Amino acid sequence: MSRFFLDITDSQIALIAGNAVIHSPGAALAGASSGIGSGVSSDGSSLTFGQAVFETLKRRPLETRTDFWAQLSTVPLNGEFAGARHSADIVYEHLKFIFAEAEREAGPVNDLAIIAPSSLNQAQLELLLGILNALNKPPSAILDRALVHQYLVGNVGVHLDLQWRQMVVTEMALENGQLTVGNSSTLPGNGYLDLLEQCLEHCADVCVEQTRFDPRRSAEAEQLLFNAIPSALATLTRSEEASLSVSGYDFKVSRVGLEFVGKRLMAAVDSASGAVTVDGLLAGLPGLRFDSTASQTTLAEAAEQILSSRGADEKLSRISRAALRHSGEITHESADTEAKTTSKEPIVASQADSSSRAADFAGPTHILINSRAYSIVNQSAESQGFGLVIEDGTVKVAADFRNQVNVLSTESSFDRLQAGCRLYRKDGTEALLIRVQG
Repeated sequence: MSRFFLDITDSQIALIAGNAVIHSPGAALAGASSGIGSGVSSDGSSLTFGQAVFETLKRRPLETRTDFWAQLSTVPLNGEFAGARHSADIVYEHLKFIFAEAEREAGPVNDLAIIAPSSLNQAQLELLLGILNALNKPPSAILDRALVHQYLVGNVGVHLDLQWRQMVVTEMALENGQLTVGNSSTLPGNGYLDLLEQCLEHCADVCVEQTRFDPRRSAEAEQLLFNAIPSALATLTRSEEASLSVSGYDFKVSRVGLEFVGKRLMAAVDSASGAVTVDGLLAGLPGLRFDSTASQTTLAEAAEQILSSRGADEKLSRISRAALRHSGEITHESADTEAKTTSKEPIVASQADSSSRAADFAGPTHILINSRAYSIVNQSAESQGFGLVIEDGTVKVAADFRNQVNVLSTESSFDRLQAGCRLYRKDGTEALLIRVQG
């Protein structure tokens, strides 16, 4: 029986079991009665969880909460919220909903491990353990989220966790041959909702310029635009433009136009040294530069590797250090297997099939076409279709393909392609070069 991993970052809670991933944003809607994603609080009032709540944040702002994971405690709420006494009550209901969803799809959750962000303090962690015990889901292990991400890279640096209203920056150090979690700091106002709001404002301005319609004039139109932004960002990872439609008005936004959002975040960690790893929600943000990201299934594999070196009888406490291993020791499923995951989130970087040769150079390892990653190091047909070759540890475009392929980057050229570079082939096919660890 495979282990389940509860990956916690309040903007996207995930329960992982093999290739099955249950996603549920850390948001709750009070008073809904649709029955979809609903839970019942202690006094019988209804709560709704899941993607449906994300799609009502603009329509029903006074009836939704996105702070209950970040503020996990037993401090009484300021106002009534579906009968919940405190944020711990809402977390309890949210976890009950997630476990029910998981057991419908993947069977009983009998062996659970937690992947927790550095920002979850000891008091909150102990409260979470109490909630899980009350749900009869006691965890067997707790791992620091930054440690698991950086373990995939096999190097020191910083990890960026994107939460609803803040970004968490965690430094990773090397001590006595062990990768160790260091200082952690938060950047308020740089969370997922803040980034979406910036994107929404830009997209609304572009809509006005192109159609003379302002979607911010009604809650319904603003919500439709808000809902469309994550898919637009996914499109912009492989295209220069993304098309949007709001209330019958069609317009286009460009990747270049939205790069200010990612660049603003990078300015906050510009002085950081070492490898920069990010979670999946950040990976598709225009203007953001990073060394590695990982799907949730890849994250679970890395966590399993860390746990494999620990004794079963070790005391339950947050694991914040691990012996540094070569990232190539972590095995992955193929891209085709990854595409079959039950994840409802767009795949930004697949954990495609890889080879130990990927560790021989620091360049891109895969080419991303239509949200599917194909190996460059293994010379897949898709990479050969763009004329990609590896010479002297550098990814290049072969000479006989240079009249068919354009390099859309100011930092790459035909003779030296870097991760993050976009390519455009004259038949209209676009691609993004990425580096997948493992």
